[in-house]
Amino acid sequence: MKHKFLHSFATHNKATALNLIVMLVSVFATNTAFGAAKSSAASGNWSDAATWQPVGVPDAADHVTIKGGHTVTIDGNYSCVNLSVGNATMAATTLQITTAGKSLTVTGTFSLNPNNRAYVYTLNAGPGQININGSSASWSTSGTNRYLVS
Repeated sequence: MKHKFLHSFATHNKATALNLIVMLVSVFATNTAFGAAKSSAASGNWSDAATWQPVGVPDAADHVTIKGGHTVTIDGNYSCVNLSVGNATMAATTLQITTAGKSLTVTGTFSLNPNNRAYVYTLNAGPGQININGSSASWSTSGTNRYLVS
């Protein structure tokens, strides 16, 4: 009787451990599929890892915020899921392209001055191209909100 109990207990624990491992793998795989939240840490080029927090260049699965007071220059061909130009910080914010042949594609939602602050918020395609393939969910009624297209 004692031997049957130990066998049953060991079999049950193996099944529980296996279920736990499968669940953890699923959770981690799901979280990485949704991308990271990246915010500008300072003004700089999109390609500079130090421009972002957490440190690292945003990739196509990421949700990006350009914080108030920062100017981020798109210096390559990039894409992201969601993009917000401006946050609750009270300062002018710019996302710009200054060189031909550079581009940014937003596959999800684009927001300009989503916190409705009375400062200047600029999305400037310059000689490049900015594609918003999703929706423009937020257009503020305060401040100066500019889409500049060349």
